[in-house]
Amino acid sequence: MAFFWVLFLRVLFVWVLFLRLPSRIHSIIPDMEPQEVPPFVYQLVFLCYQSDHLIPLEHLAKYFEMKLSRYGQSTNLSSRGESMEIDCDIETGSPKEILQAKATSIFHISRAAATGHPLGKEFEKFLRSRVDVPELVLVPFILEVALSLGALPQLRDIIGLLRKLVQRLLRSNERLRHSAWMRELMLGKQIDVQKMFNTIMLQGTSEGDNIVKGFELLAFDLLEIRNAGGFGRPSITGPNLGNASSSSGTTSGTVPEQCWHIGAHILLQMIRKFPDSAPLIVKKLAERLQDVSNDSQYITTICLMVQHNPLSMLECKVSFTMLLYSMEYRGLVSAKRLYTGISPLFRSSGALRDSAFLVLRNYCTGTSLHPSTHSYHYSSSSCLEEVRQVAVVGFLEILKNFRFYVPTIGSSLSQTSMSSQAAVDVHHSQTSNSNRAFCSELLKLLQCALSQQASVRLTLYQNLPEVVSRNPELLPECIKMLRCHLKFFIDPEAVVQVDMCITKDGHNSHVIEPLGHLIQAIHQSILRSGKINYFAKEDIDPKSEDQVDLGVLLIRKVVTKMAESSVDDYVVGDVQELSAQLKIQTLSSVCIALADFCLAENATTNVIAAKRLVSLYEMQTRFDSLLSEVGKGKAPKRTKKRKENPIDESPITDDTPKAPMKIFEKCTPSLQSISAFIGFLKDSNQTIANEKEILAFFKPQIGLRLWFAQSAFSKFQAFCNSKDIEGLSPESVTKFSGTIARALLLHCQNTRQVADDRSSAMYCTALNCLHDIILGFCKHNPTKLGRLLTAMDQVERPAAGIPLENQIAKTLKHFKDLLNHLLSGRENEDLVTKAVLPIVGTLIVLSDQLDPAGAEYTELFDWTHNLCKNVECRESSIAKPLINLLAHLSMASESSPSILEELAKEDRRERLKIPNYA
Repeated sequence: MAFFWVLFLRVLFVWVLFLRLPSRIHSIIPDMEPQEVPPFVYQLVFLCYQSDHLIPLEHLAKYFEMKLSRYGQSTNLSSRGESMEIDCDIETGSPKEILQAKATSIFHISRAAATGHPLGKEFEKFLRSRVDVPELVLVPFILEVALSLGALPQLRDIIGLLRKLVQRLLRSNERLRHSAWMRELMLGKQIDVQKMFNTIMLQGTSEGDNIVKGFELLAFDLLEIRNAGGFGRPSITGPNLGNASSSSGTTSGTVPEQCWHIGAHILLQMIRKFPDSAPLIVKKLAERLQDVSNDSQYITTICLMVQHNPLSMLECKVSFTMLLYSMEYRGLVSAKRLYTGISPLFRSSGALRDSAFLVLRNYCTGTSLHPSTHSYHYSSSSCLEEVRQVAVVGFLEILKNFRFYVPTIGSSLSQTSMSSQAAVDVHHSQTSNSNRAFCSELLKLLQCALSQQASVRLTLYQNLPEVVSRNPELLPECIKMLRCHLKFFIDPEAVVQVDMCITKDGHNSHVIEPLGHLIQAIHQSILRSGKINYFAKEDIDPKSEDQVDLGVLLIRKVVTKMAESSVDDYVVGDVQELSAQLKIQTLSSVCIALADFCLAENATTNVIAAKRLVSLYEMQTRFDSLLSEVGKGKAPKRTKKRKENPIDESPITDDTPKAPMKIFEKCTPSLQSISAFIGFLKDSNQTIANEKEILAFFKPQIGLRLWFAQSAFSKFQAFCNSKDIEGLSPESVTKFSGTIARALLLHCQNTRQVADDRSSAMYCTALNCLHDIILGFCKHNPTKLGRLLTAMDQVERPAAGIPLENQIAKTLKHFKDLLNHLLSGRENEDLVTKAVLPIVGTLIVLSDQLDPAGAEYTELFDWTHNLCKNVECRESSIAKPLINLLAHLSMASESSPSILEELAKEDRRERLKIPNYA
């Protein structure tokens, strides 16, 4: 009996010791060796079944942080890209031993939660209570535990809480950049969540690891976020500075966009580390693409995977084939992006290429082949037009990736001789000949698009030059196809047959041929292929067999004929009729395309071409003035017609003339032509006699110069929103934008005492265009910002090693000088009111690229402070942007609003319209 009492007392002592263990963990765990931690955690989890569930996690997080910090890996574990392998030899106390101990400990915690341990629910409550303070939760060990538990079906809500934590952290980081007070408050507490995720992913041991599964769930949860604009500071969409906080100019995008980037990067890392997971991930992305209203982030993710892991993507042919068959439901924009992303795979996967070819060919005919039943069905007439546009875009994207090789025995061979030579050409491999046959088949299908709807042809015209720039060998075949089509609308005397471009169906009229875009597609294809020597040929033989020569000759004839004609030579009918309005729009668009051609033919060095350019511009303005008069005059009386035809009853009783219906967008001058014209006007190094004469000829043409400036402004407004200009490469956009920006800045610097309305409009348009150029580069092309600003500073080749902040400081000086001049009182108040907005907007955009603690930022802040103190301004529309600029700079550099309070208390409160916040 005594023995049993002794045993009972010993068991009781041990039990009491374990009951007190949770309170002593802080003194036990730090002294343990890494290999001792997992079994200790295994026992500890069950000892904490009733209470104190989270105490072990807190102490384990501190333990592993301390151990790994000795190796400099607390935040960058496994920075060499080495994953922790269980079976490798491990030295005692090495980082791999610590990582193995941590992984095993998390496994024990996850297993306990999977079997119903209260730890799982308590951990979910723990995350929910701290969702507004992500800095307390997003530490490596706690994050790994959260990912592991979130992979369990019963604890899937943890993934949603992690998504909210990431969103909150990104929002906090966004505020840190623009608030000195926040940076001071969060000093030393900033978290790079992307870097932390990369570190944890590199430590993953296997594809079946719960942490890796949790990462996959979190990645898709981040991609599902809707871009509602509810998080982060919205980016600038224009020089609207009603609220300083609405103008940031940050290059990282909105918080949802940053979440998409993190989610895409997680999936990309998973495929790199576990290539076998690629088919399942791509399948899930393809399934989510069924939601056509929210597909941008999924398409971007697929494109990144194809770009960085093409070999793994070749194993996903089934999912990509399903995407190809559902492309008709994607819409034109999404379909183009998707084909752009996956078309590089066509070169390596013949099966995928054949599937794409079959699907697109069926789209051209208006039929679709169901992938499972292999049965055809016809698309409805309402969506047939867009489906054919998708087909055209798909064919063009495929053409970018297959070079059309031609014999090199001459530059002007007929198609027959080229075909016969290709059969015996020993310099080309079998692959090259196969590519040429495939490209020829694609061109035949594209030629069929010329007999389809106007919008289908317009899609072809707008995208073909981009393809030729990537595949210059296609130029002769493309020019032949377009030239033969153009001849249907040009009579033997080179007169435009505008009546053939419009069709009338009862009371409605439609454009059946966007003729201006067709003409522009021909010369833009030549220009972007790099073969500009065709424009330099003065006398072209009409019997030449070179298709490019014949295309240039045909457009030259049209230019000559139209430049020598007048508006009255074209019979369009009553301008109050819709058919007449569409004819005028078509003729105006043709004039713009021909003016663009004149610039391609060196209108800046050829006097005749320069005069034709001005004549075409004047004709285009007259056509536009006819359209602007629609609705101003009286409508034609139709009483007699109604009596003669009583069947024609219209429910509309209002006979007031309506504005012209806009069926399609008119042509606009290309960015290269705008750059050539504006750059020529501001180039002071003309040494050729012709150039001096042409410059003197263009100087009085204020309307023409304003038209090109407004065209540039429209281009860069679209660039800010869509990141694309005519499909040009970032290098080409940077080159042309630099030339335009330099010329416009020189114009603004040299303009003093603006006299008339046109000069004022030119000045303000130049400033707005400069603002959008800089904003577009900050948002979409930040790596090229330095080159752009260097070009604006009249430096063609910047010296290597110049910091970006130094170049920004130089550009800031130019805009500060412009603002000083406007506020000097030498310009009229209306001009100052219009011009101060884009200047201040540009200063805000550039200031956001500077370090708030740097010398350049401090100098800008002091200058703005002095300007607001000393400026004499009674107009609130001028004072408000200045105060917004000061508030924006003060928020990012000062932890307290002392500067604004100082201004509010001064005598100038009434003059600057500052409310007294004190």
